[in-house]
Amino acid sequence: MITGSELLRALGLTMVHSLWEGAVITALILLVAGFFPITSARPRYAVMLSGLLLLLTAFCATFLLLYRHRLAFGITGRNGFSELYSPVYITGNSFWSLIGNFTDRFTALLEPYYPFLALCWITGFVITGIQTAGGLLFSRNMMLKDTEFADATLRLSLDRLKQMLRITQPVKIRATQRMVSPMVIGFLKPAIILPAAAVSGLSPSQLEAVIIHELAHIRRYDHLIILFQAFARQVLFFHPAVWYLNREIEHERENCCDDLVIETQNNSLNYIKALAMIQEMNLNGLEPVNALTTGNNHLLKRIKRMIRPEQKHSPFLRLTGILLFLATIGVSAMTLMISGKNPASRNLADNNKQFLALSGTETDFSMQVPDLEKNREIVSDKDSGRKKM
Repeated sequence: MITGSELLRALGLTMVHSLWEGAVITALILLVAGFFPITSARPRYAVMLSGLLLLLTAFCATFLLLYRHRLAFGITGRNGFSELYSPVYITGNSFWSLIGNFTDRFTALLEPYYPFLALCWITGFVITGIQTAGGLLFSRNMMLKDTEFADATLRLSLDRLKQMLRITQPVKIRATQRMVSPMVIGFLKPAIILPAAAVSGLSPSQLEAVIIHELAHIRRYDHLIILFQAFARQVLFFHPAVWYLNREIEHERENCCDDLVIETQNNSLNYIKALAMIQEMNLNGLEPVNALTTGNNHLLKRIKRMIRPEQKHSPFLRLTGILLFLATIGVSAMTLMISGKNPASRNLADNNKQFLALSGTETDFSMQVPDLEKNREIVSDKDSGRKKM
């Protein structure tokens, strides 16, 4: 019978395994992303998003595998979790034997604390979920509280741009007196929020560029991706790789929408001026952050990216990815090789031997194996005798 304590132990061990799994995945993502130009936001965005999906999948798959191991060992009636991770020390003074013994001792040292780690994860999961939901509701109420519908000219411009981008979903546009960056709120009924200072201070073409950027988020279904990021951050709130990938995904998402604006209007200078004016407005006031994201839009970095497109590649990122990839592959191979010395089949074989010994049916199967060499000699003697006759 599987107890709650064993499930907590499996969850705690999953947290430990997720650390090295995240290191491998992050190193691989950095290696792949380093081969794409900095100006290629779409493939970099896809790579970073794939890395986050792999992290979440690896965490869930590891927990399910450990859970299935517990089911398998529960059939034998033994303490499966302890048996599966009991230390078996390697003799010798080689490098791998020393590392293996250290890993076994470290695993044995952490084994009593796995339930505590699982309880910490449950607490963090609940707190992160409450914080995300509460922050989302608070920011939405604050935004809609001091907003008003835009004038007819702006609404007509929104309808025309929606047709140009082939967006059929109904979208509202509102203006607010708060010093905020343009943003999209809402998932089922999205609304574009524009600061009143930007509506009155930007030219019509610049204002259209800003609206196209916000419509690009709706066209790309970024609100669904933001929900996925929030869920991944809630599950893996303790993992530094998730913090890093979430931040990079948000940066590349804004870059993707910037590229769509430039492709649509074919006037990057006009859009850069609009972003510069919005950045100046944000310096004079507080810029609220979307409750489902981890940072602001980094307008200044986006402006620099469009001003200096000659920076095609990131050699530092590529070198870092290669080094991390090689290091983590070595550690992963070492971990798999060490863990392979104490597999589940060995424990099951021990159980079978003990069962046979207790039941009195254990047999020396080696006595029943025929002596093939002796049989081969008898056959050869018979053949030689026939030849003599």
